[in-house]
Amino acid sequence: MHLELVEERDWLTEKQFLNALPFCMMLPGPGAMRYCAYSGWKIRGMAGGLIAGLRLVLPCTTAMMLHAAFCVRLGMLPIAYALYLGVNAIAIIEVAESLGNLSGQSPLSLDRRAVAILSFIAIFAFGLPLPVVFAGAAVYGAVAGAGRRRDLTFLQPPQRAR
Repeated sequence: MHLELVEERDWLTEKQFLNALPFCMMLPGPGAMRYCAYSGWKIRGMAGGLIAGLRLVLPCTTAMMLHAAFCVRLGMLPIAYALYLGVNAIAIIEVAESLGNLSGQSPLSLDRRAVAILSFIAIFAFGLPLPVVFAGAAVYGAVAGAGRRRDLTFLQPPQRAR
């Protein structure tokens, strides 16, 4: 999405993209769906958000229906199992590539990177529930950011042309 929205089409600025990313990740539902709807809304208002969301959901829904038909037809034949393993490998590579691209562009300070690392350790090493980790990060953010002004322009609706 970054490549398409920021670099190629210049629909969002780098700052808008990076500021909205954590906001979209906190909303319920699939991450790509949230960000797609947000970017459509930011560019063209409510109609843009709805259209962008539908353009993401409809092809995915079609693919899932075809996948379900494939599973019913072939079951767990060895060829089907091999295809599933290949799809898993592709998904892991895509996530790793996206993470690498975004982590290099994120202007996180050392203390924020430490909070991210500690959050990861708290979830995966100690099994803390996600709401507890969110609460701890929020408390740190409130204490560390007390008195600082936040840039919330990414939440402002798009300006209408007159």
